[in-house]
Amino acid sequence: LYLTSENRFTDEDIIPVFPIFCHMPKLKSMDLRDNNFSCQGELFLSVFQDNFKFAVKFDRKAPVAECEDLEYGLSLDKDSILLGKGAKGSLPYHTFGLILRHCFKHRKAVKSIVLSVSQLLPMALGLLSHSLIYCEKLQDLSLTFEEQAAENITEDEWRSLLSTLSIFKHIRTLILEGVPLPSCFAVLSTSMNDLHHLRTLSLQYCQLGQRDVEPLIQGCTQLSKLESLFLSHNNIDDSGLKILSQNLGHLEALKHLYINDNPFTKDGVSMIGHTIFYHKNISLINDRLGGILGSYVTFEDYLKLFDQYPSCGEFTEDQWRMYGSSSPIDSQ
Repeated sequence: LYLTSENRFTDEDIIPVFPIFCHMPKLKSMDLRDNNFSCQGELFLSVFQDNFKFAVKFDRKAPVAECEDLEYGLSLDKDSILLGKGAKGSLPYHTFGLILRHCFKHRKAVKSIVLSVSQLLPMALGLLSHSLIYCEKLQDLSLTFEEQAAENITEDEWRSLLSTLSIFKHIRTLILEGVPLPSCFAVLSTSMNDLHHLRTLSLQYCQLGQRDVEPLIQGCTQLSKLESLFLSHNNIDDSGLKILSQNLGHLEALKHLYINDNPFTKDGVSMIGHTIFYHKNISLINDRLGGILGSYVTFEDYLKLFDQYPSCGEFTEDQWRMYGSSSPIDSQ
């Protein structure tokens, strides 16, 4: 296969769709010479030369020394992939090439993937989606996208990513943070039907609102082992909490519900609180460090406290313990 054009292809033209060629069983070689690939693009192409079933020919114009610092803190072990928040600027295609190669090479061994992305090049999320397809044995997946990264991702790319989740039959922990779910919620809901072993689901910073709560809970009813649900940092108001409280009984295994930093009021807390006290097995956690409703203060005292201190949802566990050990709360 020979690919070039009068204007010459760049990284953005070829690399995002490159994984498609991996599914052509009779392809033996690709000639990508006479194009305008960058140093990053050349490194991405180089990872295929020794690890895939076809050869890739391209012009290497940049010295290898110029490309040494492009892995951006990427850690690759046989059973795990880790990419932290240390990277500044857009992740190069080469980084996703390394992830793709690793998933392909260790497809039956990779059990944990943790990626935190601050910025993305165009169509880079498609490369990540292609990589995940190989990891059928995955047990823990954490994908965190900062605001700048999410802004450059199209709705089709989000849908493609979410549609791959259905192949993870063994997954136990799924963390999707910074994903604009309202625009592609149906895809996530469909994928969740097959995640029968999922125990922890985190959808923080996903712009979830009132309209999304009911389909979310309906999707979660398929998750018979779900123990922890993180819905913090969304747009769930009193109406959303009302819907949530009416449907919590369907989540039989649920133990922990995280809802801090949502625009609800005392009325919403009242509705969800009564439901929580009815279902004794569920703890309502209204801040990330602890603050378990009922562990340190009674529900009635919690409502009094909410009247006086609307920010009580941000209390640490030590603060809850202080209020729980002092009597009465009105005097604080």
